[in-house]
Amino acid sequence: MPPASWTNHDFWHQQGLVKTVELLCLLPNGIIVPLRCERESTLSAIKRELWDVASRFPVYNQLLDLNFYNFQCVQEGGEREELLEERKRISDIRPFCNTLTVVRKAGDAEEKVLNSRIGILIGKSLHEFDNMKSQEIVDFRQKTRNICMTIQKERLKWDWENRAVYLFPPQLESSADMHNHVREAFKDDKFLVSVVFSDGPSKNSVLQVGAYDTPDCLIAQALKKTLSQTPPAKEYVLKVRSQEDYLLKNYPLCQYKYIRRTVCKFKQPELHLIRKVDVKVEERFIDPMVNVLTQGITAPPLPSKRGRKISWEIDDEVKLTLLKAHSVNVLDRTAIRVKLGIFHGGEELCDVIESKEVDGSVAEWNEQYPIGLKVKDLPRMAKLCITLYCQNARKMPKSNSSSNIDKKKKAKDFVPIAWVNTSFFDYKHQLRTGVLKLAMWPATNDVDLNPLGTVESNPNLEDATLLEIILHQTNDKSTISFPPFDLVLERAAKVAGESNDNMVNLEQISEARLDELRHIVNRDPLETLSDQEREDLWRAPRTACSQSHIPYKTSHMYQMA
Repeated sequence: MPPASWTNHDFWHQQGLVKTVELLCLLPNGIIVPLRCERESTLSAIKRELWDVASRFPVYNQLLDLNFYNFQCVQEGGEREELLEERKRISDIRPFCNTLTVVRKAGDAEEKVLNSRIGILIGKSLHEFDNMKSQEIVDFRQKTRNICMTIQKERLKWDWENRAVYLFPPQLESSADMHNHVREAFKDDKFLVSVVFSDGPSKNSVLQVGAYDTPDCLIAQALKKTLSQTPPAKEYVLKVRSQEDYLLKNYPLCQYKYIRRTVCKFKQPELHLIRKVDVKVEERFIDPMVNVLTQGITAPPLPSKRGRKISWEIDDEVKLTLLKAHSVNVLDRTAIRVKLGIFHGGEELCDVIESKEVDGSVAEWNEQYPIGLKVKDLPRMAKLCITLYCQNARKMPKSNSSSNIDKKKKAKDFVPIAWVNTSFFDYKHQLRTGVLKLAMWPATNDVDLNPLGTVESNPNLEDATLLEIILHQTNDKSTISFPPFDLVLERAAKVAGESNDNMVNLEQISEARLDELRHIVNRDPLETLSDQEREDLWRAPRTACSQSHIPYKTSHMYQMA
């Protein structure tokens, strides 16, 4: 059988032009089946149609039931993917050369389906996170898995009614109160309802019930009228005809949407009286993903045997060693250098440090640089910002002046080629130490240090420049953590108390000074303030409130400052 013709690469991007698509399906019995389907067809529909067409081909008897197989394809990016989510459309998958391979489901199909659904939900395949090898992502996924497992275990303890409500949430109005036009349909707060008894011979009974009666009352009345021997009402449940809608939770009948809408149309609601065991809640409630989640649970890591200290107790200076850079995208014999600084937000915490110039083909420094900042002074969100520069040689313009003879030489102009940021404290609030390999982001000419950029490294490790640095341990050799939040609050309250005690010694504000503050406060809030005016507004509220001059403007003053 000749293979199908190869389609154009832009075929899947032609929105609305092509309604059908011809697929080439490779079956596990060695048969190639060409299949034409709609562009918006789902994988489940394509699989059913494929099995129907394959039944007319040879060696069809070697195939198992279609539920034992999945589709597999090569995406446009060249990656092979097993298509586990069969609700996706073929236009969303866009297989390369319109070719689908039918493969046997593996034993871990349940876990693959779960991972596929998670990937669709977050918009990124889970194998991409695995390639990042980030411990933070691993811990987060483990915690999320444990939370889901805890919820699942709690749900398994539910009784029949709670499970039924979870599977079939009752469709209810917000309240049992009725407006006048609705009350007119319920004459004297009563209405007729048709109840069909589905257990045994079908018997139809028309009953008159109250609008505020509960489903249990209706079930008891229907059983009493239909059967000679009345079974317990708790064994039955009412179901809306031709719908997966059950009257659960024993609300007033007029509060159920189906009842109210049908009566308002002056029609009789039609209900089925069925046994609870026939609903098969237990079978539907069991989720096979519980087994997958249980297998993924691992014991938490053992705590470190090293001692722990908070960063406020460490008086040592921050020490950093610049090692080398890999995969620097520069020409041979091009000088490169590194500029680094420590920032908190956009605020610079120390002087910017520049490294010596080295050859870009080697890119090794192996030098320790003084930071001039102590560990106890590091904020929680302090970050190390690094930018890599390369030399761009250019000639200076000619000049006839004898004083500019030396400027005829090439002047060194360094341009940024990559940048990266990293935080001093990790997601566990612990101070980072040891060798760090940072994948840098490409930089533009207008980028110097980028303190407002992300602290995550570039995930594209193949094309990124790698920079190796060392954050040295303190002399104590203990695990350094940033103080917990309650300790920070305690310290802040202490500082605030000391500040309030010092308010007694504040000098009284002169009348001229108060006039200046009133002038600033009464200005347009969108008008730009100078740094001195901001400082005056920040310090003014305490003193002004203590003299009871302008207390009504205090919050406004803080907002402007």
